[in-house]
Amino acid sequence: MTIESDAIDYYRNRPRDRAAAEVLRALVGVVGEHAESAQLRSLAFESGRILARWHPLPECATLAEFEQAADSAFREADWGTLRAEPEGGEIVFVHGAPPLQAWFGADHGVWSEGLFEGILAEWLQHLGAGDTLDVRSVDSDDGHSLRYRFAHRSHFAAAARETKA
Repeated sequence: MTIESDAIDYYRNRPRDRAAAEVLRALVGVVGEHAESAQLRSLAFESGRILARWHPLPECATLAEFEQAADSAFREADWGTLRAEPEGGEIVFVHGAPPLQAWFGADHGVWSEGLFEGILAEWLQHLGAGDTLDVRSVDSDDGHSLRYRFAHRSHFAAAARETKA
């Protein structure tokens, strides 16, 4: 290899984070004009599942091991931080410093939270979570973090019925 080809390879493979974020915001803006929020959330969820496959976790036997592996993966990918908080028969994952606003703009909407729902769902399913368990974004606790609940699907159906009542 010559110095010139080394330089070309370097530039070709160099991350372009700022440019990628701008392209992503523009793309999401156009897609958002042509799709409903539910469709965007589904797209984000499936994209999250793909990202989880690209960033697989090691085998984890305990919640503490999962929390440590997932937090490490989040930090390495520059997705923020993650911690697990058991609450009765459920687990709440607190996602600190989520990059959604930086990636999708200030008006990214709740649909974008589906991205990390998909990541967590894929990892948990790979580690043995059954089809009756689900991950859903439940709220933002302070404006700097998101909360995702991992629970039986009936929990979310009951919560939806309570919201409608």
